[in-house]
Amino acid sequence: VGGLKRPYIDEIGKHMALRLIFDKHEDKLPMYKSAYKKEGFLSELSHTLSELKKMAVMPELLLDKSNEIEKDALLKQKLFEIGFIYNEFLKYMQGQYIDNEDRISILAEKIDEYTELSGTTFYFDSFTGFTALELSVIEKLVIMNVELCFALTFDEKSNDNEVFSPTRMTINQLRA
Repeated sequence: VGGLKRPYIDEIGKHMALRLIFDKHEDKLPMYKSAYKKEGFLSELSHTLSELKKMAVMPELLLDKSNEIEKDALLKQKLFEIGFIYNEFLKYMQGQYIDNEDRISILAEKIDEYTELSGTTFYFDSFTGFTALELSVIEKLVIMNVELCFALTFDEKSNDNEVFSPTRMTINQLRA
């Protein structure tokens, strides 16, 4: 399918990139300027940025929402700083590195170019849910008219709605 010419960046590489961002923009990050030096902070921040990418939440949304907040200065500043860091991180990555979330995005963009998939069956097993990026790949596969088979743990007769609610949401997403 193509698109994977950039080198892969692992978690340590992401931590290094985030450290560079903090060093370069410390004056714009008063809330987190000392926190980033604490053990585990960069790992948690990297995980947060990955989750945002998986759910297709862009930094502009965070920055816009931070501008809308009037009554909670702490939340406003935190949201701004996370949006700012996220935006700088994406700029750092752009055209230079690729991570797991980028791989899924590229797959979603280019999978329809791979005509050899016609007549194939895809099996999805051991999922309780799908991220926005994963759903975009599934949508493309549906458009390509390939057969999709999902194995989900679910009991329609169960009265325990809490246990199966994530799977129920996934079923509803896939039916939509």
